[in-house]
Amino acid sequence: FLDVTRRPHSSDVVKSPQATSSKSNARKSDRTPPTIQRPSIISTNKSPSISPNSQTLVKTSNFFQSIILFCMENARSDIALRIVQRMAHKRDDFAQFYANLSSEQSSELIMALKKFLKDIVRNIPNLDKIRQISSKYGIEQAHKRSLGFKADFFAVLADALTTECVFLDGAAHQPTETIEAWASLVELMFSSVRDGYYMETRQLRRNWQKFHSQSNVSSQSDQSLDGDSPQSLPSLNHMFTAI
Repeated sequence: FLDVTRRPHSSDVVKSPQATSSKSNARKSDRTPPTIQRPSIISTNKSPSISPNSQTLVKTSNFFQSIILFCMENARSDIALRIVQRMAHKRDDFAQFYANLSSEQSSELIMALKKFLKDIVRNIPNLDKIRQISSKYGIEQAHKRSLGFKADFFAVLADALTTECVFLDGAAHQPTETIEAWASLVELMFSSVRDGYYMETRQLRRNWQKFHSQSNVSSQSDQSLDGDSPQSLPSLNHMFTAI
């Protein structure tokens, strides 16, 4: 079972199976995370109905998909834990959120991320399926707001996921190609993640307001039946409106 209570350490990095190769060792002697930059993927011939990141995956699908699949074949079972630890190492507010979780909650966080990444890779040829899976993940995170989860955490999650997954390539491909493959996929993923998150957040807010309104009406009815005088009702209504 994953140990999710350990605080992140700067030495937490993914080591590739190619590390036994002397050539790979020479290239990876410096494990400083690569600078992740958004690739320039907008084509002058792109269709207006296709977003830039979607078009990149479509136009170079076989090549980018092969890089992503190669990386995930090298992934260890603790890939999700490494991503979360990197997030905590990069942002103090996420580290605090993570530290405040119970053992069960932190385990659920890790397993949900692991399943999310696994499902995405399994459906890598299907852009619509990627959007659907990503939106569902965002919806699930909206329910963690009461625990201190913030929408801002998605940005650090996207960067941490990209960095850890790029490490998995082990310099088997050109670094710029590996970064572009993952950055394009992650951009597509987290666009839908945020959509799902904000959609569910709005729904939860509407549900709360509806419940709150019904509770107020019920309270007023109960007090009226208990013999409250008509003169007392305006002040009660004012109190409920203020809430």
